[in-house]
Amino acid sequence: MRSRRMRWWTLLVSLLAWMIGGVCSAALAQSSGPTFSTQTPLSGLTGSTFVVLLPLVNTGTDAAANVQVTAVGLGNAPLASPTLPLAVGTLSPQEHNVVDVRFDGTNLVVGNHYLLAVRGTYQFGTQTLGFAVNRFLTVTVPSGSGQTELQRWVALDDVSRQSSPPFLIWIRWLTPRPS
Repeated sequence: MRSRRMRWWTLLVSLLAWMIGGVCSAALAQSSGPTFSTQTPLSGLTGSTFVVLLPLVNTGTDAAANVQVTAVGLGNAPLASPTLPLAVGTLSPQEHNVVDVRFDGTNLVVGNHYLLAVRGTYQFGTQTLGFAVNRFLTVTVPSGSGQTELQRWVALDDVSRQSSPPFLIWIRWLTPRPS
């Protein structure tokens, strides 16, 4: 009697392990493709504008084509620029591009934390898919080298937005990205 019960339990446990293994394999197979995350942004108040330079990273195993930012939010602060959708381009695996967004900072409180939410779309194969990344930011007024770095990035991005693509590529290649 006991040996018959043991055989049934062994069979049941083996069957469950086989089923769980199949589900885990299917989940792992679906994890390929582009995956989005962020790196530490450079941000701060410059005058009444809150500037965020957010590295958007493809941490997946495949390239994401035609990446576009379609919505950006930071608490109740209105987006001052850019005009959306914002074309980011193609992001290969482990590649990033810095997204420059600016908000009206008049209602933001220095020292408070606000959730930055970024949503967008990308193409993978023949499908157009969506992504969303979030990050809490603390509103600060940069000083010294932090202020200089932020102002340099703002100036470079302003020039690159008004320039032809070859100049934009030259500026992006020449200048290091915040990490």
